[in-house]
Amino acid sequence: MKNLLIILLMPIFLSSCALFQAKSVPLIVENRTAQIPVFHPPLPNGVIMGRVEWKVLTPEIMDEYLKDLRSGKASTSVYYAITPKTYETLANNIADLKRYIKHQQSIIFYYRENLKYTAPPEDSEPSTITIEESK
Repeated sequence: MKNLLIILLMPIFLSSCALFQAKSVPLIVENRTAQIPVFHPPLPNGVIMGRVEWKVLTPEIMDEYLKDLRSGKASTSVYYAITPKTYETLANNIADLKRYIKHQQSIIFYYRENLKYTAPPEDSEPSTITIEESK
């Protein structure tokens, strides 16, 4: 008896969702061409280098400096020395930095100039597609 009742009620439970049909709402799909805002950050401030005083110490000048230092006439300065080969390396490094900065500036200029024209025209009409569910 229970099995018969379960068998009779089973189709009602399984099909109860199909008895209530929701209204179909049309689905509207729109394709719009939007203008993309392009941010151009300001370029950094230029580099202002401080003045560097170069002194070349030869053995003769060094002897004079040591005599003046012992007598108290010379200022006590700290001297850094580099060899001519190291100076050449320093000059090459600075030249590489200049080259790199100029290359970066040309890339920035390229993108600033070309991104002006990448925005789509504003007068284009959006296309609309309406899809309705079939019953």
